[in-house]
Amino acid sequence: MMNNMKNNNDNRYIILYRKTILTILIGMLLLCIVFLVVNISRRYMVEKESTYDKWNEFPEDDFFDENILSDLSSRSITNDNIPYDGQYREISCWGDSMTYGTGSDSAFIYKDGEIKDISYCDYPSILEELTGINTYNFGVPGATSQEIAVMQGGLKWYECDIDLKESNIDVDIMQEAIYHKDDILILEIGSNGGWNNDYESLIQQYDAMIKSCNCSYYIIIGDTDNPGSSLGDLNQTSVNDDGRYIGMKETAWEAALHEAYGEHFLNMRTYLIKNGLKDVGLKSTSQDRKDAKKGFISEQLKSDWTHFNAYGYYSKALAVYKKGVELGYWE
Repeated sequence: MMNNMKNNNDNRYIILYRKTILTILIGMLLLCIVFLVVNISRRYMVEKESTYDKWNEFPEDDFFDENILSDLSSRSITNDNIPYDGQYREISCWGDSMTYGTGSDSAFIYKDGEIKDISYCDYPSILEELTGINTYNFGVPGATSQEIAVMQGGLKWYECDIDLKESNIDVDIMQEAIYHKDDILILEIGSNGGWNNDYESLIQQYDAMIKSCNCSYYIIIGDTDNPGSSLGDLNQTSVNDDGRYIGMKETAWEAALHEAYGEHFLNMRTYLIKNGLKDVGLKSTSQDRKDAKKGFISEQLKSDWTHFNAYGYYSKALAVYKKGVELGYWE
């Protein structure tokens, strides 16, 4: 009986010991988690502060001509196509996630008798292949039209209503932009707002970007969201005044840019409806044809409701390439 009592006591000690060890281990694990969270938070704040500090290093006059915005009332930018002067220029593509290439995925196409891997491509990289010209991707996901114009140098950051710490502005890209003032510009802005649903304000931002580079060679890419679904143009609907779908007609947004920039404007939405599937060797489905009548781009070219997949970005690059050939920027 004494042995049984001793065994019971031993078992209780063992259980107590195990519970103590388990409690200590759990406590250590919780401390590690707290330590990790604190360090991640501190690192994030340091990075944000570091980014903010970079702004103070910028001389205000490095980015902007004082008279750009005041000159826009009379619009010094014309929609004339000025013949290319034949000088070698690089290409700068400015925009948001649609320039960056968000949504691109694994994909292959059949081209020139062989299979071509276009996986995870963005349109600037394909454009560089097609033109043989150095092409720079200055796409920043989430950036508004105003933020893009600031990074490019068209607008002064200190005169815009922007919270630097909370903005999408990439200071490194802003610094790099200084060295690309004479590039051919490919501009696609406005899908994330930043222009208060006022086409004239958006056109002023485009004009400021073009004028800041003293550049006569540029392409303006139209929005590719389905009519009525864009977060940038909240006034737009999917139907005309007569209640019919937009289809292949211009939306009010597209019409405003077309009028302002003439042959420099590329209606990417209608191009992709007409040519997107053919460009990458995909077959049109009955749903694609229904969507086309509404003015919607095929879902086969998209990764989600707004972004393209690799097929979509490849066709987009072809559209820009063809527009550049039309304008005489490259062969």
